[in-house]
Amino acid sequence: MFSLDHSMHYYLYPYPADMRKSFYTLSGIVTNSMGRNVQSGDVFIFLSRNLTVIKLLHMECGGLVIYQLKVVKKIAYIIDYYYLYIRNE
Repeated sequence: MFSLDHSMHYYLYPYPADMRKSFYTLSGIVTNSMGRNVQSGDVFIFLSRNLTVIKLLHMECGGLVIYQLKVVKKIAYIIDYYYLYIRNE
């Protein structure tokens, strides 16, 4: 079940991620590189180098879930939003 909403905390990984990575490797990035706990219920966002694939890693009551989206146009506006608004808080 898709259970993401506006009340959750979203964290963008600031480097391009290898989209071949799955649950364990992305969880390792969250823990080791981002300094966060993957079991917190927060949502972790990973972007591909060419900005055409986005992965969301999220812990639900049943376990880890990855949402993956392949987009037609680059999603550079997400990065702009992150650097302009979120990172400056």
